[in-house]
Amino acid sequence: MSFGNNSVEIPARLHHSLLLATALILSACVSSDDEYALVRYEHPETEEQIVALVKEARARRVQLRVRGSRHSVQEAIFTDGAAATETTHINVQLDRYTNIVEWDDEKNQVTVQSGCHLGRDPNNPLSTDKNGLLVQMHERGWALPDLGGITHQTVGGFVSTGSGGGSIMYDIADSIVRIRIVDGCGNVHDLAPNPADNNDESTNPFYAAGVSMGLLGVVSTVTFQCIPKFNIIGSQITAKVADSPVNLGSSGDQGLEAHLRRIPYSRLLWWPQKGVERVQIWGARRTRPGDESVTHKDGKFRPNPFKIIPEILGSNKIPQRIIHAFFNNLHYEKAPLSDFQEKIIRDFLGLFLRNGEEKFWDSWYRGIPMDDKVDDHLMPTEFTELFFDIGRSAEVMSALQDFYRGDEGMLRTGTYAVEVYAGKKSKFWLSPKYGRDSVRVDFFWFKKSKVERPDFRFYPQFWELLANFGFRFHWGKYLSDPASTTGVTYRKHQYPMWEKFLSVRAEMDPDGVFLSNYWKTHLGLNP
Repeated sequence: MSFGNNSVEIPARLHHSLLLATALILSACVSSDDEYALVRYEHPETEEQIVALVKEARARRVQLRVRGSRHSVQEAIFTDGAAATETTHINVQLDRYTNIVEWDDEKNQVTVQSGCHLGRDPNNPLSTDKNGLLVQMHERGWALPDLGGITHQTVGGFVSTGSGGGSIMYDIADSIVRIRIVDGCGNVHDLAPNPADNNDESTNPFYAAGVSMGLLGVVSTVTFQCIPKFNIIGSQITAKVADSPVNLGSSGDQGLEAHLRRIPYSRLLWWPQKGVERVQIWGARRTRPGDESVTHKDGKFRPNPFKIIPEILGSNKIPQRIIHAFFNNLHYEKAPLSDFQEKIIRDFLGLFLRNGEEKFWDSWYRGIPMDDKVDDHLMPTEFTELFFDIGRSAEVMSALQDFYRGDEGMLRTGTYAVEVYAGKKSKFWLSPKYGRDSVRVDFFWFKKSKVERPDFRFYPQFWELLANFGFRFHWGKYLSDPASTTGVTYRKHQYPMWEKFLSVRAEMDPDGVFLSNYWKTHLGLNP
């Protein structure tokens, strides 16, 4: 069924019923097309086997790339030709290289093999809650200071792409105290901050390896400095943008920057479509004395988990199926959308975006990743993520608000959300947060196979609009065309340590074992 350009009026009281019934009928139509599904992998179980694979790739003059949970843009993960099931190059999956190497109780440090998932990856049958790093840490009484919105990722993939959660106060990157890596010659390096150089990040290759996209070598193990486990408490407020307690375009005490600096863990979902214009403000802090009256029952902590999607009949899968079917059928109608199509989308979003406040409290490893309950197959989301100096938050948001006001037919807003959150500054050279606290803006796109890609159809308007604010890309998400105004030349200007990183990369991988054409073009190297 397609609504197309149909202009038939539907009685208001039947409107929602029709939407839900249509969605339920369509919910079985979930495409499983995946051009990378047939990639052949090597599955090393030891570091020695990883070394052997790298040496083989170098000797044969072929590429070697490592996949984690595939949460990044696919071209950034695989070797050239992987989509066509090319077997010349070597693609590696570390799903049998997932052990805890050492618990150092004296230092409160854990060393883990890079194929270990943070939590459970629903797409990996070998991944469970119990063998994920976070549960094992929690059971030991330990924690990491921050996490991302989901925990599907492998340790190596999460670290290598510079991923992290929404906090100015805490960053998981600050917990990384050692990285063991196999370079392009098969040599193994133990990299760590060096007290002898006063942790000078300008000379130590540790700071190149922290965010390296697999371009320096295969990350073997990572050592984290842990803290005592904790719980969080918070709420999510859904409100009209005009009534929001956070003024997106303001630089004052009620502005976005002040909010992100004030709330330890925070995330905003902004729905800018005309007639919707809502914002969902998720915020949390660590529990402290006095919270027991809310969070404890019978003397024990009793979690009240956050529900990102309302439950129907006790399940969050039902509304996810409804949302999937709806967007699958309407989201990719050729823009600009008709007035009728816009009305349907506004009404549908209104079913799920009810004004009000939801309070929650939970353990650190379940509560901070607020999107863990979202099914990747039912809610397949792609995005480009841009990092700005947090001091420019009001300017960036004002520019977007002005841009959206001129929208016609959802050409500019799309039909999905914009995610806004924070990032604490980092010392890793190619981290998008290098040297500056950041505000991060994600432009979401509801993924569907066999349609025009968002980096061709949707994202360029935002890259061009916001270029003057000096943004940096999340390396695992969609990047602009290398030859565009926000391409290689623009990116070099945004990263003070760009050339130093490329120098270390060339030293550690002189034959380009880890360089696919995707990375050569996006780094401005000869393809």
